[in-house]
Amino acid sequence: MSNGRIHVTLDPSIVSACVSLAAQVAQLLPFLMRLTPDEKNRLVKPHPGAQEVMQTIADLQRNAGMAPDDDDPMLADLSVYAGLTTLIDDVSDLLQRLEDTRLQAGSEGWSESLIRYGILRQMERRRPELKAGLDRIRPLITSRSNRRAPGRSEDAPQDPTE
Repeated sequence: MSNGRIHVTLDPSIVSACVSLAAQVAQLLPFLMRLTPDEKNRLVKPHPGAQEVMQTIADLQRNAGMAPDDDDPMLADLSVYAGLTTLIDDVSDLLQRLEDTRLQAGSEGWSESLIRYGILRQMERRRPELKAGLDRIRPLITSRSNRRAPGRSEDAPQDPTE
């Protein structure tokens, strides 16, 4: 019935495999942390180009005869910052594609559901056994439909059954 852009069924085993991959990433990076909003606010935020600045300071330090130790905390932090920046750039693109695809699939599925809901409401006159199920989901359908969508005319029906 759908004329949308998503024409696949997502196999639960694929979802499970992707979740496992995410868990593997977390295991590979055991130092990852969660900061509270207060902790985030107190941090010194790196400026754009911070990676280049940190690397240049390390190079200048070497040139000045002040070679950093093998366990230099700034260089360790630079390696984490640079590596995670690369990872975040790639994962951010993936996350955006996941979110956009989920939104598209949700929109297509929801639109189709509303059409089918309206059809089932019409069938309810001949098939009274549908009433209980349809009445149970009606609040879920009409809860957002009662808010006026941008650009929607005042006299447009608010409920797909109207």
